[in-house]
Amino acid sequence: MVILAPVFALKDGVIHPVGMMEGRYEGTLNLAVMPLDQIMPALRLDSVPLIPQT
Repeated sequence: MVILAPVFALKDGVIHPVGMMEGRYEGTLNLAVMPLDQIMPALRLDSVPLIPQT
């Protein structure tokens, strides 16, 4: 079974996209995280505030 999931980090109340987690389950679970800039080099990553700024 293959597992794909986005990975995010929370810093100072802001969610930052980190990369994509890919894993395989074959009796044991092996996971690896690939940074988004390697997956989509042209992608501009803007942080999304967790708490709306007023």
